[in-house]
Amino acid sequence: MGWVGTNSWAFENNAVLEIKHKVEAQGVKLKDWDIKINYGIKTGFNEAFIVNGAKKDELIAKDPKNAEILKPLLRGRDINKYIPSFQDLWLITTFPSLKINIDDYPIIKEHLSSFGVERLEQSGKTFEDGTKSRKKTGNKWFETQDQIAYWKDFEKPKLVYPNMTMILPFAIDLNGFLHNDKAFHLISEDVFWLTAFLNSKLFRYCFTDNFPPDFPNLLLLKTIS
Repeated sequence: MGWVGTNSWAFENNAVLEIKHKVEAQGVKLKDWDIKINYGIKTGFNEAFIVNGAKKDELIAKDPKNAEILKPLLRGRDINKYIPSFQDLWLITTFPSLKINIDDYPIIKEHLSSFGVERLEQSGKTFEDGTKSRKKTGNKWFETQDQIAYWKDFEKPKLVYPNMTMILPFAIDLNGFLHNDKAFHLISEDVFWLTAFLNSKLFRYCFTDNFPPDFPNLLLLKTIS
């Protein structure tokens, strides 16, 4: 057992604490870096907005213009250490911030409406059979649930990580993948360095104890300089 600071202590031997303190003393909090962290995409109805590769090919074959709004998607479970595992899932990216006219994509409109326009409406309505529409927002029935004004950031090199694992794997994405709300992404000029460091034994040895098992917010991290 040793002292962590003047007013706290921890069940840890002094040698280990000394190593951790030396590392922490050299660094700055990640929140003080020039970074951006954002959460993933909430559709409110994944069955309608997420399609597999075969369906994606079908939609594009019927109208090549549909390729403009069909983008590759990662789920939290698809993010592995260093390299994500793409499972040929595609998102219909009708983000409200894009102000898409759905009539420009009649095949996509037909696909979405097949799930029921009322069901896709973002009104918070409960139907007689007990099912519900999506939660109430100001968005249109064919749009995703969130605005996603930061959609361009998905195209940049980024660090992605899931939000609900005991030992977080950090992956670097150079392919412009989108991801769902079970993951986060971090944009930084130091994304390569951060991916290597956050996956390192040094990080896990010195910093994992600082966080709860399912910590989702990297703003709390400290890193060596």
